[in-house]
Formats: sequence, structure tokens, C-alpha cells
Amino acid sequence: MDFSNPQHEQPVLSYARQHGAIRRAELIELCRLSEGQAKALLKRMKVNELLWLEGAGRPASCRLVPKVGIVPKRM
Repeated sequence: MDFSNPQHEQPVLSYARQHGAIRRAELIELCRLSEGQAKALLKRMKVNELLWLEGAGRPASCRLVPKVGIVPKRM
């Protein structure tokens, strides 16, 4: 399944910025996507270096990729 609609990227980035990370289940709820669409969107965002994967399996989450020269804000 090819899911190449970029309209969901901004809400995902905003959510990850506000909460520190986003999990696939949260993405499905946020953007009302199927499991396959959410997986494809996260994969595309990782390939485009917008997000990076932290962890593996169910507890895995995607975090924003820090921009070069920008120090991430501590919470």
C-alpha cells in the first residue's frame, strides 16, 4: 500500500513537538489512518529525516530529528 499524502505530516510533527514523541497508535487516532497508512507515513517521515525511531516493538516511538545546530529543549 502506497500512502504518499503529505497532509498528515504537520499534525504529526506538531504532536511530536508537544509530547516529545509519537507512537503508531497515537498517529492512527490523531490522523484517523489505518495501520498500514500509519506505518507508511512514519516510514516516509523517517526516510525524509523528519523523525527517528526510538526503541522496538510496542513501546517504540518516533521522535523529531534535531536540526543541526539546534539544541533540543529539555523538559
